[in-house]
Amino acid sequence: MDYHGLGFRECAAEVARYMVSVEGMDVQDPLRLRLMSHLQCFSAQREMATKQAASAWPGPPTAFAPPPQGSVGPPPGAAPLEPIHYPSEAQYYNPQLTAPAAPAPTYPTSSKPYRPWGAELAY
Repeated sequence: MDYHGLGFRECAAEVARYMVSVEGMDVQDPLRLRLMSHLQCFSAQREMATKQAASAWPGPPTAFAPPPQGSVGPPPGAAPLEPIHYPSEAQYYNPQLTAPAAPAPTYPTSSKPYRPWGAELAY
């Protein structure tokens, strides 16, 4: 089951409902139609890519063969392996090398909502 695709289509339907009921757009508004067309095309492309990837996947093996007799473990007479010791995080962290925090960005305020998909058509 493609939960991501289902969620995307549900979200697109909610966007369509929002644009009509909250933003007050007409169902035939060119901006609304353009956005919904884009979302539907993206969903269709993603679904096609998912199907192609799934058909190229060979799937899990049907049976696992046991390893050949005597192939597991080190060869006779080999030296035992040494344990690997990884450095701790404290060895990597140096507070003198960290950069100072950047100031938080400020954004202009406006009475109109931000519409990245084409504000030039909204008013």
